[in-house]
Amino acid sequence: GGKTEERVNVVVRVRPMIRADEGGADNMALQLDVRRDMIWSLGSHEEDSKDGKAKAPKQFVFDKVIPPAGRQEEVYDVAAKKIVDSILEGFTGCVMCYGQTGAGKTYTLANEKLGPEAGVMIRAFEDIFTAIEQDQEHTYDVQMAYVQIYLDELSDLLNPQNDVQIREDPKLGIFLTGLTWRPANSVQIAKGVLAQGNYNRATASTGMNADSSRSHAVLMMQVTKKGGPRTLKGMLYMVDLAGSER
Repeated sequence: GGKTEERVNVVVRVRPMIRADEGGADNMALQLDVRRDMIWSLGSHEEDSKDGKAKAPKQFVFDKVIPPAGRQEEVYDVAAKKIVDSILEGFTGCVMCYGQTGAGKTYTLANEKLGPEAGVMIRAFEDIFTAIEQDQEHTYDVQMAYVQIYLDELSDLLNPQNDVQIREDPKLGIFLTGLTWRPANSVQIAKGVLAQGNYNRATASTGMNADSSRSHAVLMMQVTKKGGPRTLKGMLYMVDLAGSER
């Protein structure tokens, strides 16, 4: 009689109104019901119908609604933790951040600070390497890659000079060639890979006279678990999508 687990879950995080021109919480066009994971879009006066009456609010239901006061830890626990845990059991999982520019996607996913402000990526590193350290019965190999997609072109954020191409194989399926994979055996090394990729992403955006918010970035972690009768390979994709302005 419990709630059925879905393959795809949608979690909405509502950013606090922090800019001076946003008018504060009293000017919010959304009404939240966190207990029932529902959001009503109240619209604006410009959307009033022709007869002068305001349109009815639009109702949306999600797997989880996190209010403006929600913490980074809460976001990770409801949106990513189960996915991260499954990687160690040989599954493939993806955490994807989508929203308008300035909505807080990169802060939520890729913030490099430790402690309460740590983003999903840092928290995933901590959980993965803590689990590996505590498991005395298996050996692990962790490899990381970081790729950017901009104007339909792929670039290696760990080695921007590389020529990254999409290939398809009848047995392997779709895969990337020319991508740098870095071994990682600790949170600190994984953080270094993330920091290097983020630096190259920002540098490339400056060189192209383009904002990094207009590019997609995908951090990949492949975890190979050996020991016993089987070798398990899990893959975690963490995707910071370009800003959606529609």
